[in-house]
Amino acid sequence: PTPPTPGAGSAFLSAGVSPAAMPLAVGACAWTPSAALLLLLDRAPRPSAADVAARTARRPMGGEARRAFLRRWACGLAPLCVAYALLTGVRSLRDLFADQLFAASLGAPGGAAPGWILWTADLPGALVSAATLVAFGRIRDSHRAMQAMLSVMIAATCLALVATGAWQLGLLGGGSWQLLLGTGVFLCYATMGTPFYERLLAATRTEGTIALLVFLSDFGGYLVSLALLLAKSLSGVGGGAASAADRAREAEAALSLFIRVVWGAGGAMLVLLVVAKVAFGVSLNWRADRGPWREGDEGSCHRGVERHAA
Repeated sequence: PTPPTPGAGSAFLSAGVSPAAMPLAVGACAWTPSAALLLLLDRAPRPSAADVAARTARRPMGGEARRAFLRRWACGLAPLCVAYALLTGVRSLRDLFADQLFAASLGAPGGAAPGWILWTADLPGALVSAATLVAFGRIRDSHRAMQAMLSVMIAATCLALVATGAWQLGLLGGGSWQLLLGTGVFLCYATMGTPFYERLLAATRTEGTIALLVFLSDFGGYLVSLALLLAKSLSGVGGGAASAADRAREAEAALSLFIRVVWGAGGAMLVLLVVAKVAFGVSLNWRADRGPWREGDEGSCHRGVERHAA
């Protein structure tokens, strides 16, 4: 969901909209600006000859071409896709238990989060992510852009983990923790998917689309999210308690589960992202004074690693 979604849902429920109808109401409100943005996108100019020369043509890839692409860049894509799946799980858990997590982290009475945190928790992350993507658009060399994106992903993951540790040590308040955590999650999520995959195709001079890469990443994310939902069901978190005391206990249980997921997934993501950064850097022979990779160059993941080791 977009940053204001939890707050909008809470507002509709407070206004008397039934829980079953609330998603429809939120979706109806989002439809108008979404349609306007879609019309603007449709009116955007088509890629120029210079654009195609810089990032290659975007056309469907055949089955053999897709398999060859995945084999060639598997050393970097595999850890990146796993990291994306873990991040999707963290974000899904945070969205599904937003009210309980925010209430417990802020110490709100009765296990109910205040409305302001539901509206603002992800707004700083959205703004920082938008500014970062604009900055990446100014980097013309796709090799450099890929390395910069991976560095931002690692920094965003560190921000989420450091903020979590600082809150556990009492150095941060619950609201500050959620704002910093949301910034780290949102920044990493916005950078890791489509923008990075587009740069990968441009850097490797691959004529195709990113549809397969997006599908594989999202599929992994759905699997992790379903696994976390199953763990939640087995743990009894979120059972819909009626009394304020029971809701507060459920909020604390949800927060405990979420913190364990953040540390486990965040630690694994750090390792995976560092591996992906090294693998792509080596396999693409990236360095500041080198020109772009061209078709026919030795650029496969395995050859690059072997040459680097030698």
